[in-house]
This record gives sequence, structure tokens and C-alpha cells, in this order.
Amino acid sequence: MKTTDYESIMSKTVPGVDRFMKKTFSKVEISIEDEELLKKVSSGASLITCTHRSHCDYFLLGELLWKEKYFSNIRFAAGDNLTTLPILGQKFLNWGAFPVSRDRANDRNYILELCNQSVEMLEQKQNIIVFPEGGRSYKGEMLEIKQTLLGSGVLAQSRNPDKDFYFVPVAISYEQLPELLYFKTVEDGKKLRKDGKGWWDALKGNALYFGGDLYAFGKFLFAHRFHKNYGRVYVDIGKPILIREAADLITLFNPKAPNEFWGHRTALKQIAAQLRTTLLSLYRILPHHVVAYLIIKKGCSSKHSCFVAAEGIVDQIITAGLNTKTLSSLTTREIITQGLSLLSIMKGIRLHNDALETLNPDVISYYSQTLIPHLVEQQ
Repeated sequence: MKTTDYESIMSKTVPGVDRFMKKTFSKVEISIEDEELLKKVSSGASLITCTHRSHCDYFLLGELLWKEKYFSNIRFAAGDNLTTLPILGQKFLNWGAFPVSRDRANDRNYILELCNQSVEMLEQKQNIIVFPEGGRSYKGEMLEIKQTLLGSGVLAQSRNPDKDFYFVPVAISYEQLPELLYFKTVEDGKKLRKDGKGWWDALKGNALYFGGDLYAFGKFLFAHRFHKNYGRVYVDIGKPILIREAADLITLFNPKAPNEFWGHRTALKQIAAQLRTTLLSLYRILPHHVVAYLIIKKGCSSKHSCFVAAEGIVDQIITAGLNTKTLSSLTTREIITQGLSLLSIMKGIRLHNDALETLNPDVISYYSQTLIPHLVEQQ
């Protein structure tokens, strides 16, 4: 398909996606660090680099950026586990997605081939949404940044030094993550596919891996018909990063490397580290992240003990360089009350008057990991 074809499909489908999002989430809140620069950047070509927690990220971010006229000519780098899903995968390909093979992620020839494909898109002023963690976090922490598709931005900038190419960092935080209760099923399937001993394990692995996602996303797609709402979503868009200013591509280039991509490896490592810090600073910390952290790390087993343990925690989160835009507008009591309510809605805990009972440790563990790696370091 040509870019104009994807644009035509987007123009037809975005209104329906927008209506769906409004029925399924109570609110999508957007925060933009530098809107003027973002609008300026949108006339060129960018890699929109986003945190990854849900398959919904693709639809939510693509619809939002297109609807608000921040970007057009949008393409999506999507794992082949998504693009091969029945019905949904084809719809997503029609929207502008191009598949990324997870099984070939360490193949140098494939990496260069994928980067060259993405460079061609960027040179045609197509904007590519990428999820540089390389997949969803099943445990709740931010994964290490993969350099593969970031390399396409570096190659495009290196080959066209007089043009402006940008990374646009974005973080999406959900009050109620649609797939959370099924991550263990998906992860079990992934392990069986990788470490299974024969065809039966492979079959079971595929059933769990794809079936878990299909079931979770099916429930999500039809949730509004059963009056199920997933709460608020927060989309934080950081200041665009001009690629040629993110690293010295000329000085850091290794001419003895086996190919152009590997020649920029040092610059890519530098950019990946910078981008990870930026994404961590953008990811919105919400009340249930705080309460889950207090349950896991402080051993809180009652509402009262949460109130006591939470004193000063917002200051700790600020010191860690994390995003407290939501927390800063709330009192400590409001943070704990809202956090307990959200964890109760997700069946993670149950409250008996003041007592707090954990129902699903996986839910508590998942949300606690948003804070644990960062607050522990300060102690």
C-alpha cells in the first residue's frame, strides 16, 4: 500500500476508534511538554518512541496523534505476534503496521534489512510509532531499550545530515491495564514455545501465547457492551529529540564495523540510555502504583498502615525523577484511598473495614514494579 492508502483508511477508521475509546475509558488525558515544537516536528519525519504495556497502545496512540493533527503519514512497527492474529492482525496491517519478526531479532542481516525498510519510510516523511522495549512488560517494570529500530533513525540522520529527524518520546499509563490478568498465560505460552520439548509443547505454547492475548483483547473490545470501563489513561508526550544532537554520529562511527548499523553501535547505546531515562521520567505514577509498592515493600496490611507508610513518598518519587503530575494534586489520604479503590476494582485486594487482604499477588506485584527499582535505590 502507498502512504495515501493508509491515510485514507485512517481517516475512515479514526472516528470509530475514537468513539470506542470514549466508551471504554473514562478519560484519555494528554500532557505535552512542548506543543509548539511538536507541531513543528510533525512536518518532517519522526520515530515516535513509546513505552509498551498493552496492545491497546497501538490503537490509542495512533488514533490520538492522527485525530489531534500532531502527525499524519503514520506507520506502526508491530511484533509479528500481533500482526498474525486472526482478523485483528489484518486490520492493523491495513492501518499502516509493518511486522517485526521476534524470532529474528538477533539476526544481523535481518536487523539491517528492517532498518533500511524503516529508513526508506522516514525519508518519505512517514512517521513511525515504535516500542523500543521490544515487547510488553509482563512484570510491570520498564524493559531495557532495544536498539534495532532506533537504528533506523540514526541511519536516516547519518545518510541525510542536512535534514531533521526526531525521536518523540511518549509514555502511556493505564489505571486498569486490559491484559494484566492474562499476562501469566501469555508468558507461560512464550516459555513453552521457546523451551518446549516437542510438537505438543509447541502446540500448547501457541494456544496459550496467542489464546491469552485473543481472549484478553476480545474482552476489551466488547467491554463497553457489558458496561465495563477501564478508567483513565494518561499519555505524556516529551520534548522531541533531534537525532543529530542526541549523539555525535560522525565521531562515534566505527568504520571497521561489519555494516553501517553496527558502525553506529556506540551512538545507539548512548541514545538508548538517554531515551530510557526520558521514558522513565514521562511514565505517569498513579495512586495504585504507590499502594502496591507499600504492600510489597512496607508490608502494609491495613488502610491505616498505608496512610502512615505513605508520608513523604511523593517527595521520594520526585527525587527519583519520576512523573508525579497526578500524585502532586492529591493529598496523601486521597492517594491511598484512590489506590486502594483501583486495586479493589481489579480484584487485586479486598478491604474488610480497615484490614487489607491480597487476592491476586500478580496484580499487586505488577503495579509495584513501577516504583520498586527506583525507590529501593535511594534507601
